[in-house]
Amino acid sequence: MQRRDHSRRSTGALPECGLGLSSIEVRRRYGMYPHNGEHFDMPVIRTVVSDETYASLSRKQRKAGLLSISALFLTKCNETADDPEADKIVRRAFKLAACKPLGEEFRVQDLFPPATWEEFSKGARLRSGRIFKAETNAGQRGIRAVRTSGSNHQFYIRSNAHEQD
Repeated sequence: MQRRDHSRRSTGALPECGLGLSSIEVRRRYGMYPHNGEHFDMPVIRTVVSDETYASLSRKQRKAGLLSISALFLTKCNETADDPEADKIVRRAFKLAACKPLGEEFRVQDLFPPATWEEFSKGARLRSGRIFKAETNAGQRGIRAVRTSGSNHQFYIRSNAHEQD
């Protein structure tokens, strides 16, 4: 059960950010994480924007491959929380992928036990997939993308370093 307690509110144009925000509201959110039972108490920022600004931010968010406009804001401010976790996933994934037999298809999530994969935040899992794909596309790791499933999961194989399509 989550409780909200209004802590402060600020309204009006915020010209210093240049994002066309018409109001911003900060609240506190209390609750418990369902996956580990830990309690949290964190600020929640709510912004109000025009339809045009929302459409523009939404396009930028999708182009950046981010989950939300909030993630776009955090990325632009160099405050993303899932970058270190995503980097850790990618480092481990490349080590685990190196042990796969040549030619065997796998997804990044297949490299981890299901319980371990689910412990990672959704944002970090998605970001790690994008990073993994970008690094394999560079061709430096002996792993290449082979196909994408109907649910948009990328499959890879470990291949000989000299093997080309």
